[in-house]
Amino acid sequence: MDGLRKVQQGRNKRAILLAAWLAAGMLAALPLGAASAEDGTPPPPGGERLNQQLEVCLDRLGEWRGVQENNLERAAEAIDRIEQVLEKAEGLGIDVSEGKALLAEMVSLLATANQHHDQAAALLDAHPGYDADGSVVDREQAGDTCRTGRDALANGRDALLDLRGLVRDLRQLVRDWRQSFLQAPASEGG
Repeated sequence: MDGLRKVQQGRNKRAILLAAWLAAGMLAALPLGAASAEDGTPPPPGGERLNQQLEVCLDRLGEWRGVQENNLERAAEAIDRIEQVLEKAEGLGIDVSEGKALLAEMVSLLATANQHHDQAAALLDAHPGYDADGSVVDREQAGDTCRTGRDALANGRDALLDLRGLVRDLRQLVRDWRQSFLQAPASEGG
């Protein structure tokens, strides 16, 4: 019996050693530092770096504003040309009621885009949180200026994109008118 007991004690010691060795290995594999849900993402910028980012934001919004101003002018010119084309088509006896409805929507969208653009322009001209040179003097206000300016310009851009979709619809309508106008005399003479 003594031999059996020695064998069992030997197995128990080996099992205990194996368990201790596995536990030590598992502990070594675990990170020892405090875990964070944001590991891998850089911390938010602070101090001078944040000020620089806010200043760049104001500059980019100013550039966007200029581009959008140009786009608004071009859209207004396009609407004027569309109105002239519709008047010409109406003079030829074409039913342009659908075209006039699209034109009314375009005018409305252009007014909406101008309204958002004007909001952004007023905000960027006042540039709360910035001094006259565009340097940050109040980070919270500057951040609000960037967010609000970006949102207003984006809303204006979205209205212009919707307007562009209506222009595509009108182009297709004009193609259909043209096709029916060209086919009408050919079928009458044939």
